Amino acid sequence: MDSRRAVPIAGIIFGVLALAAGLSLIAIYAVDAVVTRVGEPDQSRVFWYLPLLFVGIMGTATGGFVVLLSRQWLRELASRHIGPAD
Repeated sequence: MDSRRAVPIAGIIFGVLALAAGLSLIAIYAVDAVVTRVGEPDQSRVFWYLPLLFVGIMGTATGGFVVLLSRQWLRELASRHIGPAD
């Protein structure tokens, strides 16, 4: 593999993992703090689990940005026809 393609590919892998982690944290917040606590008198977990929601939102945004940026980088490399023959 061309070493110039390694960084964007690693970026895509990191971005997908960050997206998955962010979406998991958002899902954990939605299910555990909100859905399972409906109707209970103690609603404090909705507040105390907010850091999970915020970290999940940031992870999702970061992962999506890194995936899009890495994909654009790979397309730019491909359009220049950079390969092992150069």
